[in-house]
Amino acid sequence: MRHLFLMTLTLSLPWPLFGAETCLWSKWSGVAAAVLRSAPEWAALQKKQDLNRTQIEAAALGPQARAEAQYLAGTPLRREGEAEIRYEWTLERGGKQEARQRLATTQLALSVAGLESRKTELLRDLAITADRWQQIEHEQEILKETVTTYRALIRQLSAQAALSPEQDVTLAVFRLAHDETLLKSGQLEVEQDGVRSQLAYLTGCTNVTLPKESPQERSQWPEFPEEMQGQRAAWKRQQEAHKAHALALLDQEKAQSFSDVSIAPVARLSLEDGSGKPAFGLAASLPIGASQQKATLEVAQAAFALAEAETGLDAKKRNADYVRWLHQYRSAVKVLRQGFAETAVQDKHEKMEKLFLAGRVNASLIIEAHRQMYEHLVSRHQIEWKAMEAYWNLRYLTGQIQEGDL
Repeated sequence: MRHLFLMTLTLSLPWPLFGAETCLWSKWSGVAAAVLRSAPEWAALQKKQDLNRTQIEAAALGPQARAEAQYLAGTPLRREGEAEIRYEWTLERGGKQEARQRLATTQLALSVAGLESRKTELLRDLAITADRWQQIEHEQEILKETVTTYRALIRQLSAQAALSPEQDVTLAVFRLAHDETLLKSGQLEVEQDGVRSQLAYLTGCTNVTLPKESPQERSQWPEFPEEMQGQRAAWKRQQEAHKAHALALLDQEKAQSFSDVSIAPVARLSLEDGSGKPAFGLAASLPIGASQQKATLEVAQAAFALAEAETGLDAKKRNADYVRWLHQYRSAVKVLRQGFAETAVQDKHEKMEKLFLAGRVNASLIIEAHRQMYEHLVSRHQIEWKAMEAYWNLRYLTGQIQEGDL
């Protein structure tokens, strides 16, 4: 129930990077837009994409040519020496350049898919938080009304010139109940402060004022299919990008298994007895290391097999998560559809408040009635929160969550 903010971020940018401004939102969709625009992690993820784009450009470059020169001198008396100059360049074999470019391109696609997936996760977590925030607002309303009632009854008893022993005990009990209600309200305020603090960090606002939307009781609970259908989900696209990157890595290692050929024109000048004898030729080299190439390819194939296994495992985990959330959703909704509406509780509360203030109900019944009404509301909220938590996770898994849904 107190699982408010599910945003398990690994954010590293310091506070001074963000503006010190006051943010006031009228709707939670505005909060979502601010988070998707200003969350600190976006800066690092954007830099990663810039790096990936640079890597695509670098992948198009081939090996650098090399120029070599050497001079060997004999003894001064014999006036002998030899100079050699060569210009060597490497011819890549096996489509290495194309493989590098594909790998860099899939790395960029993986970064883009990861950013998109992270944003949908934030939307899901923010949607759950928004629903819980409305619950807190409703609970606070009940507690505030209860405190007002207790204070009015305490004033009535305190205003009397003399109190009987029974009235004296009643006054003490009202004061204890009043303080207990303030403690419950304080717990909710701590919960609200945690949400404000997290949103301040995500949006760069030092002073966060969240929407004052009237708490609304959800009456429509849509159905979800038995099996997950999440082809449009951001996590699905990230999964596909991860597999494509692993395949590109395998292709690159296959290309690397081909040895490159180096070719170098050579010019040599031999000096003997003061006269030079030039010579020209062509040098070529081809590395020989079949066992090393085979080992490198086997490592790449094992890495690809691991990536495929991880992708399959992730898919199974997502399906298991879907089934788990679906069971939680249906169980919670089944309970909620049996009744226990918040509006009915509110109507009863208002009627009882009038009887309490009129002095027609004894102290013990007043306190017990307030406690029962509040506990009833909290119990309903616990079930409702379970349903909402599952609802938003199901929408996340099936790719049905958007900024405007909040």
